[in-house]
Amino acid sequence: VGGSSSTYASPHSGEVERRSASVFSSGSRSLYHERSGLDAGERSRVEAERRQLEAQAEAAMAMQRKIMQRVEAERQQWMEEKDALTKELSGQREAMLAVQRESRQLQLEGKKLTSELGEAKAESKRLKAERESLMEQLRSPGSADSDDALALQQDLEGQLEQSREHARVVSRKMTKAHKQQQNLLDQFQAEIELLADKVDQLEDECCQTEQDKLRVEEELRETEESCLEMRRELDRQAARQYIQPVGMQELLDQLEMANQVKDTLCNEIAVRNEELATAKLEHVQVQADLEEMSHRLRRAEEKRQRYLMMSRLFTLQSPSTSVQIADWTLTGSHPIYIQVKFNGAGIIPT
Repeated sequence: VGGSSSTYASPHSGEVERRSASVFSSGSRSLYHERSGLDAGERSRVEAERRQLEAQAEAAMAMQRKIMQRVEAERQQWMEEKDALTKELSGQREAMLAVQRESRQLQLEGKKLTSELGEAKAESKRLKAERESLMEQLRSPGSADSDDALALQQDLEGQLEQSREHARVVSRKMTKAHKQQQNLLDQFQAEIELLADKVDQLEDECCQTEQDKLRVEEELRETEESCLEMRRELDRQAARQYIQPVGMQELLDQLEMANQVKDTLCNEIAVRNEELATAKLEHVQVQADLEEMSHRLRRAEEKRQRYLMMSRLFTLQSPSTSVQIADWTLTGSHPIYIQVKFNGAGIIPT
């Protein structure tokens, strides 16, 4: 038992020394890994910031493009509406000019009819004056000229009736033309007011469009400034990466070395765990063997005590038997199992 325990203790002590050496080396490596880990963390933070700035710049540019497309579409739509309203306004103006020309023509016709009416009235007055003169002549004596005067009177009455009829026709035409002209003037006045309202609305929309355009231009300018700032930040990050390539490579080498050391330590820890499990199993087996040996020793001791007691009894009856038992006891080559029975001849060992 002592030899087996000594052979078991020697590899255990070597294992303790190797573990202490590995703990010392792992402590020195942990400091190195911690320093390299900090550098790697700084590098990852800078890389994350750079990616975030690039994403923000891309988002700002996409937003800028969308805003410009929306503004351009709205501007195109407003220009089309403006062109349509301008065409409608020009058409209304042409129609109004045509109505004005027609109104002037009607005014000229009215003036002409008015002059004709004045001429007719003047002719009627002249005819009335001639009629009165002829009536005066008829009242005066002279039958020779009575027939001529009567014929002249009838002729003058016919001309007077024609003049009156012509004056009534001209009056009806003037009234009709005046009503038509007034209706056209009222209609075009309403259309002019409607067009004026549309022009005001269009001007308001143009003002709102200009305000929206100024606001979008301001947002675009701010977006461009932010993009420039992000671009400058990216340039600074690129300059820093360009200035420190050796340090980055060294950090990458240290990171790779740390990963290799980590893998080696993990493999060594796995091997040590397996050896520890094997040592624990061997220890359990040795403990079981020790318990079994101690149990056998106790049993042998108990049998030896019983055998001594029996040898004393044999000594009292047979000296030769006691000597033989004493030799067996002193040799101790193997345990002696003796069965004793008492009969008439004495004690007989078997």
